[in-house]
Amino acid sequence: MRVSIALDVGGTKTTVGLIEHTKKNILKKTTHRTVTGRASFPLFIGDLIKTALKTAQDEGYSLSSRVCVALPGNFPMGPYIRIKKGSARQLIHENEEFHELNITPWLTEAFPKRVSLFAINDAMAQAVGGVYTTWCDDYANKVMLYIGPGTGLGGAILQMGDDREDVALITDGHIYDVMVDSHGHQCMAEDILSGRGIFNRTGVVAKALSECDDYWNHNQGVIDDCADCAVQIVMNIKQKTIQKKCFKNNWSPSDIALAATFEHVLLGGSIGTKGRLGRVLNQHLSNVMDGRVTQLKDPDGNALIGAVLMGEIHGQTLR
Repeated sequence: MRVSIALDVGGTKTTVGLIEHTKKNILKKTTHRTVTGRASFPLFIGDLIKTALKTAQDEGYSLSSRVCVALPGNFPMGPYIRIKKGSARQLIHENEEFHELNITPWLTEAFPKRVSLFAINDAMAQAVGGVYTTWCDDYANKVMLYIGPGTGLGGAILQMGDDREDVALITDGHIYDVMVDSHGHQCMAEDILSGRGIFNRTGVVAKALSECDDYWNHNQGVIDDCADCAVQIVMNIKQKTIQKKCFKNNWSPSDIALAATFEHVLLGGSIGTKGRLGRVLNQHLSNVMDGRVTQLKDPDGNALIGAVLMGEIHGQTLR
């Protein structure tokens, strides 16, 4: 059986999986606390890959030499991870910076020999994997909008073809910096609809907000703001009025026009996929989308599957 190693890297946890090629089944999956820092993170990810390689060999799998990694950051898929300034902050400490545009040599410095890398933004990977795992005829030849609130706010826009492996990306998909109205003031969507935004406003993490009645009842205004933010993102894209915080990050007119044709919303991320807050977001989005919303499950698993699928489609390596 031929398999690929895939990783979904987050600011707090990293999931490693062995993915079977033909049907993209997850054969094994483990989750680890992410070890961040310029000196520590490359060693952390290198050790995870070495362990996965040994597991695959012990199980007798035929192993692809390409490791597919979904990770945070504003960068295009390709032979190098060229991040935009201020991007991928989750991988390093607060007092550290990326001084180089291409972080591939740093990321892969502890990789085993003869292992190549395919890297993709984690939200894009979750979106692709989410479509794959929930595929239905209604998705065929449709444009799909992915909204994935988690620690940050992930996004992607997909152009689907005739089947679940026929997928193309529209724009960079990033929606974290989309400007929305909050009580008469303009701010970035991620400042409201994300775990970071929720914690900054309430002092509690999103999971506790959903699970504790006292936190939930005391913070109804914050919950309403999250739902309103999600709806504003949908309407701004649909009405072609989307604006980013930085003018340089604006999508091209042709991409804005194509993105506006989306017919279905995929709701993902650790916040959007479960709990009371996830249900509220799902209900509000369904109201404006006439029910054309799919609330995804297992965001980590979807990211693993999506990373492997896009690695196969693009066949690009980073070494």
